[in-house]
Amino acid sequence: MDSLELAYRYPFSSYARKEIESHVPLLKNDFLGAEAKKRLLNVLVNGEYPIKRSDSAETRKEELVIYAIIRMMITNLANSYVTGRFAISFSKSFYNRVISPKQEIDGELRMLLSEFGISYEKDGGNYLVDVHSFVKYAPQSIDYNMLYREVREGKARLSFDELKRLLQEAITRHLLSIPKTETKDMHFSSMGNSVLSQIPKKENARVSFREGDNPPCVEKLLEEMRQHRNLGHYARWSLAVYLMNRSVEYDDMLRIFSNSPDYSERIAGYQIKHIIEHKYSMPSCEKMRLYGLCVAQCGIVNPLQWGGKRNAGK
Repeated sequence: MDSLELAYRYPFSSYARKEIESHVPLLKNDFLGAEAKKRLLNVLVNGEYPIKRSDSAETRKEELVIYAIIRMMITNLANSYVTGRFAISFSKSFYNRVISPKQEIDGELRMLLSEFGISYEKDGGNYLVDVHSFVKYAPQSIDYNMLYREVREGKARLSFDELKRLLQEAITRHLLSIPKTETKDMHFSSMGNSVLSQIPKKENARVSFREGDNPPCVEKLLEEMRQHRNLGHYARWSLAVYLMNRSVEYDDMLRIFSNSPDYSERIAGYQIKHIIEHKYSMPSCEKMRLYGLCVAQCGIVNPLQWGGKRNAGK
C-alpha cells in the first residue's frame, strides 16, 4: 500500500499528516473547499460523514484534502458542538464502512491501534488488550465496565467487535482533541462561519430550572449537555427518566438532548417516547453510584427526593 492510499484510507493518522504536507496549495482550492463545506454541513445537520471509495489516485488525493480542509475549518471555529459532531460522525462512518476482519489479517488493524498506543495479543477468536489502554478508550457503556470484564495478567479480553469499538472511541477522542490556535486563519474561519449560517435554528428548551432545583448528579448531566458532550447510555437514560418524573414535556426533553454531538431526532425521539410510555422509575442513588453518575454525598436515597431535602433545609 503506497503512502497516498494509506493516507486516503486513514486521514486521521500520522501517515496522512505527512502526505498532506505535499498538497498544501490544494487546501485553498475553491472546488475542494466548496465540497468540504457541503460535507461539514451534512455532518452538522444529518450527523453523517460520507466516505467515498475510489481506486483513482486523483480522487484519493482530493478526498484527503477535503478532510484536511474540514479539520482546518473546525480548528478555526473552535466550537465544541461542531468539533464533537464531526468527531462522532466520522468515527461512526469509519467503524461501519472501513474496519473489517480482513484488516486484522493484513496487519492494518494492528497498525491503526498502534497510532493510539494500543497493542493486542490474539487469544483464539478474542483479543487481549492491556488494561490501561482499555480503561483509557473504553466507551461510556455498562458493557465496558471493568467490573464485568474478564482480565488476565493485566490484559482485558475483547471480542473483535469490541476491539473495533475501542478503536472507534480512540479515533473519536483524537478528533475531539483539536489543538487551539492563537491566530485564526481568516480563510478557513470564514468558510466555517459560512457553514454555520446555513444550519437551521433550533428552538431552546422551555425548561426553567432554578439553581439548586436538581441534585448534583443531574446538574452534572445537564451541564454536560450544555457543553455539547456525549453522555453514556445509562447517563442519558437516567437523565430522561428524571426529566419525565419532573414533568418535563416531550418536546423540551428532545431539545435538551439535541445538544448531544451524536444527536439523532429519530433515535432520541423513539427512546424518550419509550421511557414515557413505560413510566420508568428513577434509579436509586445506589444505582447511580454503581454506574459512576453520583458526584456528591447528598444524604438521600433517590435523586427525586432532592426537592424535599432542599425545602426541608430552608
